[in-house]
Amino acid sequence: MLTIREGDIDPFTDFVVTCPDPQPATYINVNPYHYERHFDGRTLDFLTEAFAVLNNGNHDRSDIMSDYFDVGWYVDVLFGKWNRPYRYNSVTV
Repeated sequence: MLTIREGDIDPFTDFVVTCPDPQPATYINVNPYHYERHFDGRTLDFLTEAFAVLNNGNHDRSDIMSDYFDVGWYVDVLFGKWNRPYRYNSVTV
């Protein structure tokens, strides 16, 4: 599990899927199977590299048709947590 608590990446701005929840988001639990469709910009670039590193050496020989799941490990990426929001720190050059 990779939990990012603070950084100069703004995942809330790069999040392309609109959520019907009227509350502003304070954390994001990234879907590891569809992150390419849910993010763009710098967040997508970061997640592409992060998932490549986190899955290095991993395997997935699952067969959902026969209800057989064989993975080396599951990968989770979070921006903040429910009790500790992600803090965006913009960097100006």
